[in-house]
Amino acid sequence: MPNFTEFLLTTAQQEGVDPAMVILEVTESQEMSNILGCVEKMMHLRMKRFGLSLDDFGTGHSSMEQLKRIPFTELKIDRAFVHGAVTKSSAKAILESSVDLGKRLKMDIVAEGAETKEECDLVKQLGCDYVQGFYYAKPMPGNELIKCIDDWPWSH
Repeated sequence: MPNFTEFLLTTAQQEGVDPAMVILEVTESQEMSNILGCVEKMMHLRMKRFGLSLDDFGTGHSSMEQLKRIPFTELKIDRAFVHGAVTKSSAKAILESSVDLGKRLKMDIVAEGAETKEECDLVKQLGCDYVQGFYYAKPMPGNELIKCIDDWPWSH
C-alpha cells in the first residue's frame, strides 16, 4: 500500500485534479504526539503542491509553534472568535490579530461560524478570504447541497 501522500497524488492524477486544488485540514485541537513525523508528512504534502489548512485556529495546542514549523496555506479562524465579534471587543481583537497574522504569512483566511449578516460583513471588512457559517447554510446531506448550489442566487 502506498503512503498517504502517494495515495493522494495518485488519486488526484487519476481524477484529473490538480493537487493545488486539494486542501487538507489539520485540526489544531489535537496535540500531535509525533510532531517530527507529522511535520515531515505535511512538508511532503506541500512539496507535492497540496494545500494545508490549520483548522480551529486559536483553540488548540501550540498555535504559533505550528505556524512556524509547518507551511500552511490556509488559516481557519475558530468560530469562538467570529461569532459575537461584532459586539465583543475581545473576540474582535483576536479575530483582527488572527487575520493580520495569516495575511502576513501569505495564507488564505477562512472565518468559521458566521451566523449573522453583521458577522459576515465584519470578517469580509477585516480581509477574510472565505466565510463559513449558518448565515449561509447549515450542514446538509449531499443531495440537498446540489439543490442548494443550483438555487443559490449567484448560480443563475
